[in-house]
Amino acid sequence: MLRNSRLLQTDSCPQLQKSSKRTVGSQFRKSLSTLMNTLNSTNPHYVRCIKPNDEKLPFTFNNARTMQQIAACSLLETLKISAAGHPTRWKYESFFDRYFLLLTMKERNEQSTTLSDKCRQICERFLNNGNFEFGSTKIFFRT
Repeated sequence: MLRNSRLLQTDSCPQLQKSSKRTVGSQFRKSLSTLMNTLNSTNPHYVRCIKPNDEKLPFTFNNARTMQQIAACSLLETLKISAAGHPTRWKYESFFDRYFLLLTMKERNEQSTTLSDKCRQICERFLNNGNFEFGSTKIFFRT
């Protein structure tokens, strides 16, 4: 009975016809894709805000609450890392893409050498001061 209904026939119902109209889902997908492209092309920086008191009163400072917030957002650990002097960080891919010309053609094309090892060769050859450390995905440089 429903098969013969005019309401379910695509030729009589413009909403059911396949058209080039954008659906809410396709608009959302496109919008999400644009947002992700924008986010992936940026270098985010974070600002950590510490509230001096929960009541938001002026000239009132709650030491215990402030220390609790500092501990919760790992601010002390972040400061220790920064104080250790490794503020500059490069992913191996980015570093290699920029400085690969410093290696010989043979070193560049060596298949058995990992990307991190190639970056290590560049650093050890041209940065004699040792102001760098190698992580699992990044190189950390001291100032």
